Amino acid sequence: MKLYHIHKPNKFDELYTVGNIIEVGKEENDMRNKYLNSNDKYGKLLRYKISGGLYSYGPDKKIITLDTIDEMTELDKAVLCSHIYGRSFDTMKDIRELMLEEVRSMYYPEFPSRYTCMWLADEKSLDYWCNIIHSEGYPVYEMDVSGKLFASTSKLLPWIMDDPNDMYKKAYKYWKPSYDDLKDANDKEYLFEGKAKVLRRVK
Repeated sequence: MKLYHIHKPNKFDELYTVGNIIEVGKEENDMRNKYLNSNDKYGKLLRYKISGGLYSYGPDKKIITLDTIDEMTELDKAVLCSHIYGRSFDTMKDIRELMLEEVRSMYYPEFPSRYTCMWLADEKSLDYWCNIIHSEGYPVYEMDVSGKLFASTSKLLPWIMDDPNDMYKKAYKYWKPSYDDLKDANDKEYLFEGKAKVLRRVK
């Protein structure tokens, strides 16, 4: 089956050469590693000079507290709030992925895991996903795939700000889409594990 993969630069770059066959599903993908390392990333980056001293919002440095926050400039406060939001957003995404993986492993273990899969799109949904992930500059490859393939849509993903009970309900729905959910979807996503041959670069 021929589908398309939008490739974000990562440790697997060298595998994406025309004619190469990629074995998918034996190790965790880059999305999983991104969320696992998000706290470490923010811990290392969030350092700002405030009132002559070096403060950090990471776990291994001095922590900003309510007692010291008044020492921050308005710009520093804005930067701090921005990064707290980013860190919280990553954490909520990780919670969503944990819920999806728990439902999959308990009820649909035959489907590819979002932690080890390759994401693919069909011709109809390719433009949608290129826009969603701001893929300008990312290569897009046509792939010939053989193995486990699962299709759902982004509309069925649990919203990260939902109540946890609602997130679980939507996680079940994600793994069991109806015919109507998929037939006209332009946001269809394919999760794949198996052998994927790189046919050509299309963008």
